[in-house]
This record gives sequence, structure tokens and C-alpha cells, in this order.
Amino acid sequence: MASEMTYLTDEILRQAVERQLKDEFDSHDLFATLMREQPNDYAHELDACTDHRDCFEKLHPRIARMLTGERFHDCVRQTHRKRRSMNCRGQETECEIWEKVERPIKKHN
Repeated sequence: MASEMTYLTDEILRQAVERQLKDEFDSHDLFATLMREQPNDYAHELDACTDHRDCFEKLHPRIARMLTGERFHDCVRQTHRKRRSMNCRGQETECEIWEKVERPIKKHN
């Protein structure tokens, strides 16, 4: 299974991280942002996962694996902690907690 996604690009994922209201957020927060702000791209990625018995269970770990990759180390980090929150099906389940990475302020001369 490839870890790359066709529709939810690196830029879309970065924007979803940046749009989180708090510096610490969980996977369910991020997925809700993607569904709300990029519904077509999210739906296309879900559709690409229909070979699995549960497309959410295939797509969501794929997104998490991408965020833990080197391309996102300047944007977000996995805290290796979990909490319970409402998932996309309206059920409270355990998920990963993430933390925005602070970017140094660039000085202009």
C-alpha cells in the first residue's frame, strides 16, 4: 500500500494543521477540518480506500503516517499521547494527540 495520497496533498495537510485553533490537537480535530474544508478531496481519498472493509480505517492511519514523515517535521509532531474525542461517526474513541511545531520568525533586513 502506497503512503502517498493523490487528492490530500502535502499543502492541504499543512493547511489543515495550521487551521487548528490550538497548538495541541487530536487526529479527530484534523480529520474534521479536512472533511469540512476539503470535502471533495477527502471524499476522493475515501473512495480510493473502498477496497478495505472500512475506508475510514484505511485512510486515517495513512494521513497519520504522512504527518509523521520527514516532510512534515517543521509543521507538526506526534506527542505519543492519546485522548478520547468524538470521531467522524459521532462516537467517542481514542486517538493520537499532535502538536504544532513553532516556526522561527524570519527577520527581514
